[in-house]
Amino acid sequence: ITATATDRDGNTSEFSACWPNKIIELLDIDSAAVDAKMFVLHRVADDGPDYTKTLIDTVMTDAEGRIDLGTYYGGGQLKLGDMFTVERLLHIEPTTKHPIILATAYSVYLDNVKFDTLGHIVFETLDGDPLQQVVLDHTTIKFNLVVSIEWDASLAYLTSTEQGFRYMSNYFYDVSDGQMCLDTIVIIDNKENWDFCDFQIYADNTVHPHVDNVGGFYRAGHSEDSDPVEMPRKWFGSVDAGRNGSAAENPLDMSVPKGNRTRLHEFGHFALNFEDEYSGFENPGVRCADHSPKWGPNALRYGMMDGHYVNDGVYTSELSSASAYSDVLCQNNWQWRINGKSCWEMADTMWNKTYDGLEAPIIQPDERVLASGFDYLQGPNNNLTNLDYDVGASVVFPNVHTAPASLSLFVKFTTEAAGAGDPVALAEVKLENLADDIPPIIEQGMTADDGTMWILGFQSGHGIHCSGFTYLLGSSGRTLGTERGWVFGIGTPGLSGISRVNNSFTSSALGDTMFIQMNQVAGNKSLIHQVHLGSSQLVLRLDAPGIFDTPPTVDHIAGSPLSTYSFTRDAEGYFATITDSLHSGGSFRIWAVDDSAATYFFETAYVTHSLDSGAVSLIKGSNGAAEASIDNTGSSFLKAVMLSTQYPVLRTGLSPQSVQGGYAQSLSLFPQGPLEGNNEILIRYSDKELEVGTGVFG
Repeated sequence: ITATATDRDGNTSEFSACWPNKIIELLDIDSAAVDAKMFVLHRVADDGPDYTKTLIDTVMTDAEGRIDLGTYYGGGQLKLGDMFTVERLLHIEPTTKHPIILATAYSVYLDNVKFDTLGHIVFETLDGDPLQQVVLDHTTIKFNLVVSIEWDASLAYLTSTEQGFRYMSNYFYDVSDGQMCLDTIVIIDNKENWDFCDFQIYADNTVHPHVDNVGGFYRAGHSEDSDPVEMPRKWFGSVDAGRNGSAAENPLDMSVPKGNRTRLHEFGHFALNFEDEYSGFENPGVRCADHSPKWGPNALRYGMMDGHYVNDGVYTSELSSASAYSDVLCQNNWQWRINGKSCWEMADTMWNKTYDGLEAPIIQPDERVLASGFDYLQGPNNNLTNLDYDVGASVVFPNVHTAPASLSLFVKFTTEAAGAGDPVALAEVKLENLADDIPPIIEQGMTADDGTMWILGFQSGHGIHCSGFTYLLGSSGRTLGTERGWVFGIGTPGLSGISRVNNSFTSSALGDTMFIQMNQVAGNKSLIHQVHLGSSQLVLRLDAPGIFDTPPTVDHIAGSPLSTYSFTRDAEGYFATITDSLHSGGSFRIWAVDDSAATYFFETAYVTHSLDSGAVSLIKGSNGAAEASIDNTGSSFLKAVMLSTQYPVLRTGLSPQSVQGGYAQSLSLFPQGPLEGNNEILIRYSDKELEVGTGVFG
């Protein structure tokens, strides 16, 4: 830039603006010049944890990997001491799961960001040397997700869910040592795109967070094949905590740590192909000494796939490394048994790639300079209440949410009319259309200890079905006793009256609260649920000879409309052959008559799985409450179905003091044949389900 000026004596002078000669030379991780490549140049503000970026320009390196910054110095866009990044988008991976809603699965970026020995982020500054070398050795993999919520959610819930995923992104950045985070998240409700999403959020407060099989992020098609992450309305840390917490909290705060750290653990299965490190133990059958105790702040975890809650030790924000498995006795969990390596080693194998001649390195902890005494990088974002770098603030939520058409309803379930009598805990609740040929709308989960629940997503024309196995005896008071009873009831929100199963229900004048009386089955109607899976049909059995004068009927609830079948009596009990197609999950509702000639109902849920030939398959039951590991390496099983029911089982031959805890499970494999190898089953129980009542030993 040249300018002229004339003084009072007529003398003319010429002036030229000058700025430093400044060149940066870009090198890859192997110190080779990065020539003829386009990059995006940003100035970074010193305003952590935001570190606001200002776009300077799109620049290209010359044959020596150099970029002349002189023009930007002269224009005032850059100056000595400015923090800066040079970044290149290396790869965009298209999604096969939801290409219409969100076409990109993830993007891979390469830049010059650094981390110090404590894990704090460090942005390079423009120094005073005319030629400054800049090493591009930091990869960031940014994931895009579609999240589907089962019901027509409130604006408060949707906004809070967004905040929760921001937390998850910051936690992800810490776990991955600043190499992975979230980018764009489409959150939709009312079950939209349910079968083609990455996260399914159920209204059911008892869903145990899970994926049915690892790697579903990369599989297209229906949720039966793509195995999304399944979460409850809010995860409080356990089923009991979820039942009680979701009844006491409205609206639900989705931004708190426990549920969002759990989401990332499940995402580790879903997108990173990790297996659990807290289970699957064999030989010696327990956790190795290097990783005990299991719980508490002094726990020596393998990493985030072992434990992920805030108070479970320092490794809950890390990935397991090779050193965690250096002792052969520690090579005994699912991660090692199936993958044969640590999570960091898997991440390196899966993500350390070269794109267009540029390596996108994944740096493991043992490849870094770490603080003395540490075998892991403490940050970034080691303290999620005092962020080092708020990558969560950059997550994009493109959807504009609208107010819901549905409402939330507070319901109390008791043994007598209008809220009187004892509360009914642990009862299953479903919100349904009143039309008989339409399947349930939304499974709500189970009632709290005080018999209450928030019903999500109800509209005019909906009804509530509730049933459960609880400690109830007698016709008055129904206090805790030595036996449980099966209770059931139906109600119509906004109305008051008597239902088709002869229980009463009452709605408040404003229609925002409801009381449903629960009736108890007369007589001992305990039985054994069994299932036999065939090539094109399923036989459902109720084994208990002669307990029903009239054979029951069963509704198959999985599609629209529902299908109804009749049971046939035989010597062992009753059976029904289900010929319509089984879905990935559904339920059977059985209608029967008790000893007082009253009609009642009970349900059993099912989940189907395809099995991998020559491999170990993990079968997850309904809501993740049970799982079976089937060794198919020497067998030829093609598919499996698992039933799960709360209904009381026969206890013939057992001690009178025996008490049923939790759900009964039934597993069937096709084609039929003996199990071989190492097969395991895991059943989860809540503390409340294991209570035995007053004066009973169990």
